[in-house]
Amino acid sequence: MNAQERKAALQNIYTLSGYYNSISGVLGIDQWGGLPDDGVDYRLKVNGFLNDQKRALYFTAEAEELAAYYKEHPLGENDIESAQIRAFLKQRSFYLDVPKELFDEFNRKRVESMTAWKQAREAKDFNIFKPYMKDVFELRKQIALALRPNDDPFATLVDLTDEGLSIDDISREFNKLREGIVEIRRKIEQSGLEIDNSVLKQEQDADDMMNFAKALAREVGYQDSKGGYNEKVIHAFSSTIGPRDARISTAKHGKPSLIMTILHESGHSMYGYSSNEAVVEAGLFGGISGGFHEGQARFIENFIGRSRAYIHHIYPKLVETFPAYADIPEEDFYRALNKVASTCKRTEADEVTYNLHVIIRFELERDYFAGKLSIDEMRDAWNDKYEEYLGIRPQNDLEGILQDMHWTGSWIGYFQSYALGNVYDGMIYNAIRKDLPNFSELVEVGNFAPIINWLTENIWQYGRSVTAMDLLNKFSDNGLDAQPLLDYLDEKFGKIYGWNK
Repeated sequence: MNAQERKAALQNIYTLSGYYNSISGVLGIDQWGGLPDDGVDYRLKVNGFLNDQKRALYFTAEAEELAAYYKEHPLGENDIESAQIRAFLKQRSFYLDVPKELFDEFNRKRVESMTAWKQAREAKDFNIFKPYMKDVFELRKQIALALRPNDDPFATLVDLTDEGLSIDDISREFNKLREGIVEIRRKIEQSGLEIDNSVLKQEQDADDMMNFAKALAREVGYQDSKGGYNEKVIHAFSSTIGPRDARISTAKHGKPSLIMTILHESGHSMYGYSSNEAVVEAGLFGGISGGFHEGQARFIENFIGRSRAYIHHIYPKLVETFPAYADIPEEDFYRALNKVASTCKRTEADEVTYNLHVIIRFELERDYFAGKLSIDEMRDAWNDKYEEYLGIRPQNDLEGILQDMHWTGSWIGYFQSYALGNVYDGMIYNAIRKDLPNFSELVEVGNFAPIINWLTENIWQYGRSVTAMDLLNKFSDNGLDAQPLLDYLDEKFGKIYGWNK
């Protein structure tokens, strides 16, 4: 093949792979919100077919010729072409190294384990899910060892999600983060301030709350023409179906926390559909998986949505829509939204303790793959760590080990991304305020366009054409660093609890 033929062949792989990913994304939404138990067997066959078709793209005669050439010439004519080549070689290596039988077995067990997880949640009984969890963890370990036989399998899985970050670097910054959070919680306890957050437990009309949250997401920047909503799932998530199609899935309810959930998922979706045209054309749209995707979601949710400026902006609208809040002072609502208190549920945790939830899961996964912990011991280890780190113990399995969908298969080795996203946000927040020193003033008056434009210009437009380390180096000379996040948390909660007036 000549140069033009190689480019065309490589582009064809990305185009077709994108089509298969899009179909899988739609089926994934359905699997969480619509697939009946008796439909699982057929869905397994459909998923298997799609996986086979996608895999076959990397084993044609053209693909083999491309691989031989690009191994010797890994750099393209520009950054986007180089990114295509890098991703192509990595994906082909995955398919070459992981036996098809192992990959197929993992995908079968993954669907079965999701069904078992739902059943276990209803019964609040981990024992229903435990044998499936054993299978998917072991299969995930076999996949990691097939990819890198001589490496720590957990390090391999983490690299699949957060490429370029080592377990040592993550553990170092997580230790720093945990120690810093302990100090912030000590200051909170010493303040003696008791915050009443009962307002957040009041149920308003679920449809009204959903419509209100959607309107706020739209105001921040989420475009209905590029997204949509599925309101029938247990666990909120976002799906990038196409370059200009990113859907939000969530459970509908009437509590104010739904606002933060929708803002969070809108961050994912805006990142997902905001790739520039060259990136879209190359098939690299959607955003970097792992920490950077989580960071964009949590930046919209926390650094904007939970800020004092944002609550000042939306509170009159909230009171107008929900008169039950009319007698609650704005400052009290803001404090309620940011109350720091231990809770068993990760998705309802405050900004300070949230990271401890993630660190617990990261350490449990790390210990399992290091051979220090079995699945049979996982529930007790989970409960013990909650008692040690957060001072509370789950009362049942639904409160504890069954709350997250991640251990049904595909997201094993993903949890670190949630705390990494927060760490990235601390670094991004420092960078954005240098360019937009009036950041808080913009939020307070509801002028989000400059902020969204900054995120698009510096992060979102690149999609998957850059690595996490490429972006990280834009915002820091010191690599991964949890200190900016800790500084932000200390400043914000110091103002709330009184040690930083």
